[in-house]
Amino acid sequence: MRAVIKLVAADDRVPAYLELEQDVVFRHLSPAERLRYVERALDAGREAARGYQARHLAEVEALAGKWGARVVMADGGSFFGAIQLRAQHDQQTGVITLYRRSLDQVESLLASVLPEPWSRERVVATHLAHELFHHLEHTRLGPVDGQLPPVTTFRLGRLWETRCRARRCREIAAHAFARTLLGLPFLPNAIDWLMLVAMGRWTEEALVQTVEAARQAVRREDRRRSGPDEFQGQATS
Repeated sequence: MRAVIKLVAADDRVPAYLELEQDVVFRHLSPAERLRYVERALDAGREAARGYQARHLAEVEALAGKWGARVVMADGGSFFGAIQLRAQHDQQTGVITLYRRSLDQVESLLASVLPEPWSRERVVATHLAHELFHHLEHTRLGPVDGQLPPVTTFRLGRLWETRCRARRCREIAAHAFARTLLGLPFLPNAIDWLMLVAMGRWTEEALVQTVEAARQAVRREDRRRSGPDEFQGQATS
């Protein structure tokens, strides 16, 4: 598993690129646009954490209180469709709920695959920091995807077109916020992949290949760049 950790820790854009791949807009973006969206989202998360440092759960909880969020721990789990949630933010109430059973599972699974297991405090703090960023989006910053050009996903000549926001950029920013705030060794969306390996739903070899493919995509765009990295108008299909 060290090979995976080395790959994702070396460049945050690689795990962020894999996050963006899950977005419906991904295939409508050019390779250059994909990397720009990734970088803008990472920058948004890092900027929100700039000037703050929290190395312990209590410090993240203190920041949450300072920024108007209330943190509660629930014994049971919660589901979004078939997905068991580990934490969630309620925009209406400002409550961040952490689900003890799900987080205990994260700690146990990570301990079985990571060379240096994460403590329960780090697991909980990571998920709290992630949801705290979404709270900041709602109360102070505005949604990160709204700060990026909408993407044309369907066009019928000049008569009709459908545009969508790159919603996964919100998740990328939240991961970057958590990594920066807590000083994590890698972007925490990698936790999901490591858990899949621990549960036997993905092989380590397949994970390495997936991460390496994303790394190569990022490197190709780095080589192609010859001018300033900035948006030239609206993203298109």
